[in-house]
Amino acid sequence: LLGDILAEKPQEKKAINNALVLSGLPIVDSARIERLQVFIRDKFLDKHGEVVKFSMPTDENGNSLGFALCCFQTDQQALDALTDIQGASLDKMHTLNVFKFSDFNRLADADDEWKPPEKAPFVDRGDLRSWLREDRCHDQFGVLHTAGSVATIYWHWPGDPQPVDSATRNNWTESRLHWSPLGTYLATYHTKGIALWGGEKFEQINRFQHKNVQIIDFSPCERYLVTFSPSVTKEDPHAIKMFEVDTGKMKRSFLHEQAAKWPVFKWSHKGEFFARVQTGKALQVFETPSFSLLDKKSISVQDVQDLSWSPTDNILAYWIAETDNQPARVILMTMPEKREVATKMLFNVADCRMHWHPQGNYLCVRVNRYTKKKLDADNTPKYINIYTNFEVFRMREKNIPVEKIEVTDAVSCFTWEPHGSKFAMVQGIASKGLSVVFYQVNAHDIEKVKVLEKRNVNTISWSPIGQHVVLAGLRSANGGLEFIDTSDMKTTANQEHFGATDIEWDPTGRYVVTTVSFWHVKVDNASHVYSSHGTLLYKLNKLERICQFAWRPRPPTLLSDEQIKNIKKNMKTYSRRFEKEDLQSSTRASKELLEKRARLNTEYEKWRAKLLEKFRGEKQKRLELRGVDTDELDSNAQDFVEETLEFPIKVERIRIDKLPQVAE
Repeated sequence: LLGDILAEKPQEKKAINNALVLSGLPIVDSARIERLQVFIRDKFLDKHGEVVKFSMPTDENGNSLGFALCCFQTDQQALDALTDIQGASLDKMHTLNVFKFSDFNRLADADDEWKPPEKAPFVDRGDLRSWLREDRCHDQFGVLHTAGSVATIYWHWPGDPQPVDSATRNNWTESRLHWSPLGTYLATYHTKGIALWGGEKFEQINRFQHKNVQIIDFSPCERYLVTFSPSVTKEDPHAIKMFEVDTGKMKRSFLHEQAAKWPVFKWSHKGEFFARVQTGKALQVFETPSFSLLDKKSISVQDVQDLSWSPTDNILAYWIAETDNQPARVILMTMPEKREVATKMLFNVADCRMHWHPQGNYLCVRVNRYTKKKLDADNTPKYINIYTNFEVFRMREKNIPVEKIEVTDAVSCFTWEPHGSKFAMVQGIASKGLSVVFYQVNAHDIEKVKVLEKRNVNTISWSPIGQHVVLAGLRSANGGLEFIDTSDMKTTANQEHFGATDIEWDPTGRYVVTTVSFWHVKVDNASHVYSSHGTLLYKLNKLERICQFAWRPRPPTLLSDEQIKNIKKNMKTYSRRFEKEDLQSSTRASKELLEKRARLNTEYEKWRAKLLEKFRGEKQKRLELRGVDTDELDSNAQDFVEETLEFPIKVERIRIDKLPQVAE
């Protein structure tokens, strides 16, 4: 506690984070120093902001020493310049090496005597994937309820979910539950930072200090955690922190650009790289575990707007806005080679959004185009007559061919089918009626396979294994649910969960859950569990004020595609075994229920016999108090009248001519 209080003590700010040291400069005489200074400022520094001070130290003869010092107006300007010009080439003999003046001080103050780091004690965290060893392979899910004050982890036994031992806790989190991508960890939010839990009893694994964290992100490999806390000041150098999950050490921190969208940093599929956009300036690609810029420099890309990684390959897609002289472009680049493998030029572009196929087979770029553009008084563009095109990149084919789909209506939702080649979108305007359109990517073309008109939906939710999809009208759209089997494009069920705010599939694609969250709606908070075909299995409505329902993810299967294909081929054989296990399970459940009833009956009989014995022992006292044997008042049968009551059990009407004929 004392450490936390001292950490908040006001500190004198030393303006050294805005100062840079530039080394690797050529050594010139006094006659050429001024010209070199002008060259350095014009080519590398002035474009990043106001340089309040620039100096190039000299020796006693007036010759430069090969380095320079500069100070920017703000820390952010200095950081932008550092990342942009680091490693820049002056000529064939000289390359810039730039670092913060604060780093120079830190290195200068280092102890001359090297001390080996202390060996950290080994901590046995147990089996962090113990839930995968459950006999029947049941999944788990977390529920945040009682207005967010209680969190419970359940085993998903269909129809009868059971709480996990030691996994119901008060005030476990202050905002929400967050599973890591492979399900190994459960992250909880606290005022002082983030806590990770795991293992069979959900014990604390690690803590990460970052006050007032609002949102987090894991790397796909779960080795790193990114946290974000809104800065009190725009120049907070620790608004975004990156931690190593195993050790809890902070690897790096960053300023947060006010216009940036979360996640600010986007990860490659194996967590080897993470990247962000310096809007309009450059791409910054960092590598792990060093957390330094790839090749120690940014990729200068003027007017770059957004980027997105392939979910299966080290391919980075980004798009560049249109200018007066250049069309907009979508570029695919391999990492770490930085080699462009595909480029698509686009005209009259207002905005682009990139949608990767979950297995990386395709990239669809949704392009919002315009027919006319105006500039407001502050030179902000205003686009007129927006329409949408889709550019589909075939990533697995030679030279990555691109196909275009034109859509005349507005598009509000787009999703790919996992493990398939279909995609779906919601088109139109709600006031005029929405349509859901399905497309199929064939070997040589893209085919429109189904149009569902007049659907009050705003969400398309695919099963993680593909084929089955739910068209949902969440929040203000009244909670309609349409379950579709896309193998024949037929509706298997229509359901309604009025006021539903969220929808989520389990990792196996067998179950889907809709929830009315207390965070959005204050009444009728519940979660409904459906099969993939739309059958309502049960309602989780006994918990009060449910805020969040979150399935625990599973790591990818270790089976090859060929093994999965063989399993599907022999599904009937496996089905018989599973049906037998289900029957045994239900039999065991029935047996356990009968045993429980028998045990309760035995306990009741023992309790009753004990009371009867006490009752008989008090007979003499009753005679003395009452003067008559009240135990025998109901022993005379003549004092009772027996009546027979009849009531109908079943009424059935049969026409006489339909009665079976009786042989004479």
